[in-house]
Amino acid sequence: MFRLKLLLAVALSVFMFAQCAEKPVLLVQADSGEQAVTAKSGKLFTVQLRGQLSTGYSWKLTEIPASFQLIKENVKTEEKDKAGGVDIQEFIFKSVEKGDFILTFRYAEHWKKKPKYVKTSTVKIRVE
Repeated sequence: MFRLKLLLAVALSVFMFAQCAEKPVLLVQADSGEQAVTAKSGKLFTVQLRGQLSTGYSWKLTEIPASFQLIKENVKTEEKDKAGGVDIQEFIFKSVEKGDFILTFRYAEHWKKKPKYVKTSTVKIRVE
């Protein structure tokens, strides 16, 4: 009985690791303004936005379609050990529904009660 439980735990762990190891198929490097891309249904894709988090500003996803899942959010620092250096905010998504969708990101000091948006990035996505 113990061996069966151990075997099931190992199999479940391998399955979970394989799901987490899936890499995004599409990489979108967006900026303020509008961009249009095509993604595949059921596949991961990434939206990357440049910012300066050490200044108090960051990108925040403000609108997401119901069929989209935000899988993970990362920050990659390009200029380490430099105050005011550039960071890349990475948003990893998955969509299970085909169609045309819009992701809206806003750049502001989101820690404030009423942040003033200084940039907006809109990514129009056609999921096939």
